[in-house]
Amino acid sequence: MKTLFAVLLTLTFVSAAFAQEPPASFEKNCITCHGVDGKANTTAGKKMNIPDLASAAVQKLSDEQMFDTIANGIAHKQYPHAFSKKGVSGLEIREMIKYIRSLKGAK
Repeated sequence: MKTLFAVLLTLTFVSAAFAQEPPASFEKNCITCHGVDGKANTTAGKKMNIPDLASAAVQKLSDEQMFDTIANGIAHKQYPHAFSKKGVSGLEIREMIKYIRSLKGAK
């Protein structure tokens, strides 16, 4: 019984760790400006005053609004995204959104 509990506990922590890993599409397209933690504490992030992805302002966006912002550059005049025109698939964008949601409340 203790062994089963230990295995389940380990799997829980391993699953949680993997859930926090950014998807490859985020690493390729977002980290330069937003950083791996989404805080935008990067040279580009500071220069362009890019918002923290864990902030209430970003997290309050619906998944559809986030999708439009990432895929089509909606509401991004200063640093346009429009990643769907750059070959990023809808599935990859949804993985980015899932990762961004995981940043909520991150310090």
